[in-house]
Amino acid sequence: SPYKPLAAASLAPAARRTLTRLSPASRLDVLEGAGVHAYPGLSLNAGIAPPEQAALYIDGDGPSPITPLDPDDPAAARIASYMPSTIAYLLRPGATSLILDPGSGLDPLLALAAGASPVWIPSDEPLVVSVLRQEYRGFSLDLLADPRLTVLPRSSRGSLRAGEVQYDVVHFALSDSYHPVTSGAFSLTEDYLLTREALGDAIRAAQPDGILVITRWLQTPPSEDARAFATVLSALRAAGVDDPSTHLLAFRSMRTATILAALKPFSSEELGVVRRFLESGGYDPIVMPGLRPEDLNRFNRIPLDEYHALYTSLLDDPSGTIADYDFNLRPATDDRPFFFHFFRWRQTPRVLARLGQTWQPFGGSGYLVLLALAGLMLVLAIPFILVPLALLRRRPARVSRTSLGRPARPLLYFACLGAGYLLVEIPLIQHLNLLLDRPVLGLATVLFSILLASGVGSLLSPKISLRASLLCLVACIGLTALVLPGVARAALPLSILGRLGIATALIAPVGVLMGIPFAAGLRRLERDRPGLIPWAWAVNGAVSGLSGVLTALVALDWGHTAALGLGAAAYAIAFVTLPGGGTSKARK
Repeated sequence: SPYKPLAAASLAPAARRTLTRLSPASRLDVLEGAGVHAYPGLSLNAGIAPPEQAALYIDGDGPSPITPLDPDDPAAARIASYMPSTIAYLLRPGATSLILDPGSGLDPLLALAAGASPVWIPSDEPLVVSVLRQEYRGFSLDLLADPRLTVLPRSSRGSLRAGEVQYDVVHFALSDSYHPVTSGAFSLTEDYLLTREALGDAIRAAQPDGILVITRWLQTPPSEDARAFATVLSALRAAGVDDPSTHLLAFRSMRTATILAALKPFSSEELGVVRRFLESGGYDPIVMPGLRPEDLNRFNRIPLDEYHALYTSLLDDPSGTIADYDFNLRPATDDRPFFFHFFRWRQTPRVLARLGQTWQPFGGSGYLVLLALAGLMLVLAIPFILVPLALLRRRPARVSRTSLGRPARPLLYFACLGAGYLLVEIPLIQHLNLLLDRPVLGLATVLFSILLASGVGSLLSPKISLRASLLCLVACIGLTALVLPGVARAALPLSILGRLGIATALIAPVGVLMGIPFAAGLRRLERDRPGLIPWAWAVNGAVSGLSGVLTALVALDWGHTAALGLGAAAYAIAFVTLPGGGTSKARK
């Protein structure tokens, strides 16, 4: 795409693409000579010229920098001393560290240079690990072979639950590229690493005196950084911290905000270390214990320091502040993992007013893109529903009015089946993405298992009561919605085979039961109203297409469990509107 960062970086005069690798899940490209110096949050006081990096892009997004520095090189230690996350390693010298979302190795390199040892990193993208061990082993100075560094064979979220080690520092690295709040459809992406439950897992993975450090891009007005702060605050309260103000501090550079959360209150000595670090690095405090008004907005000056006011308000009244703020800062959860979804309906007038004035609409308008898509699907669905009726009514010789009868109830039945199937299938895919680490594996597992199970259900449908199967299906969906989130989190430490087995066991009963109603309903129509069969197919297909979009809208605002609940409701309505009577067995 010409709009991806890879395409833009390729326009640099000296840029050359040195590598392209493909996998079933992603595409990896590396550029050299593009003038990349990606050190997020590097202090303006550093006074050094960091080395140019190779730029790695996944599916055109990036850059994720590959840095040609040895951790033991004094230049690496100098750069590390002016990076915001280094404060965690000053507070915990020689820290045992887990670095989440490590990208192409910049943060592990700087952690080692800052004295952390040992350091664990997950393998979120196997292609990146492969490139650093093979084609770019020399360029990265064999970083992954450093004896102080261990690569875990899991994603970042899986590593939080899979390890038996407790860490002095759990570091949520800033490895994704900057996306302004106006990034439209990017707001629809899931991120299971920035949820309240993920922060809770990080707290449990840390030592009793451990530190969590999170760096996010600074937005104006505050959005991404503020939601990260609200999420950390919520996780601390859930962990039993009554007064988070003594456990939290945050500061900003020109473009990033860094949040530190200590599991024990910061001591006066630790706060002294923090103040000296902020002073030497030219970082501005946002919130911290003992903060004075004259400490604010000194180095990276802005006309109005919205960050301090907002963070302080979140500490004092989180629920009221989130309710009143222009952007949606409600902490993301595993059930609603859309960290970058900031849209609120009150933004709609501004979004519409700016249409055509910028290349991207304002305020996370990916939500409005979904609404427009839903409208388009509805416009396309109406002909599929009405045209079959017109055709059938014009052919009285072949299709009698008796065979059509009153179509409302049976067609509502098939519409509910179409809506219910997608309202169940899509949330299952999303929940199992967390369990199986990789979205492509979650998608393949759910699609294969649910379609196979539904086929089995269709084969068994002549022998099973349709009414009983629908009642069991509604109960089964409800039970799955209750147990799936907890089971997915509890099973994260298991091997991939164990997690695949659990995923299949969760999917199979629902899949078999969802395969029964459609086949059994068609047999009833064939017996009683054969003229409605083409129309039933049309209604089911049209509503299925529309419900896929509606499922995404429901999940964004109310979560995947709510979508599963609507799926159960759709099948309950189907039970009420069963076509015909008697058993589901076909009559010869």
